[in-house]
Amino acid sequence: MKLNRKSLRKMILTELRNLQETREDHIQGIRNKIAALEVELAREKNFYDKQKSSHPIYSGYGSYVDDFSQFDDILGDMGSSDDRSSIIKKKIDLLKRQLTAFEQADGGDIGYGSMPRY
Repeated sequence: MKLNRKSLRKMILTELRNLQETREDHIQGIRNKIAALEVELAREKNFYDKQKSSHPIYSGYGSYVDDFSQFDDILGDMGSSDDRSSIIKKKIDLLKRQLTAFEQADGGDIGYGSMPRY
């Protein structure tokens, strides 16, 4: 087959049509991201609870331990876990607002600047 400009253009346009994401695909992608982040949030909460329960101050063993300095790293991890949880919650909130904007547009144009970004 001779590759000329017309056949090359046709091949490129065919491939572009195959790559384009439909509105429904995009909405389902947002839903999948929300579900994945909710699983990650639950995993993060379980990690936080395990860290907290292993710390003597929170587990009821505080009266038997005089020096809590060895547990400072656990408290540090607990703080960062809380930070990670709040970041995940913010991402979920943003995705839910974007999903609502797409669903309320009902196939129409959302409009530049009206899509939640923060």
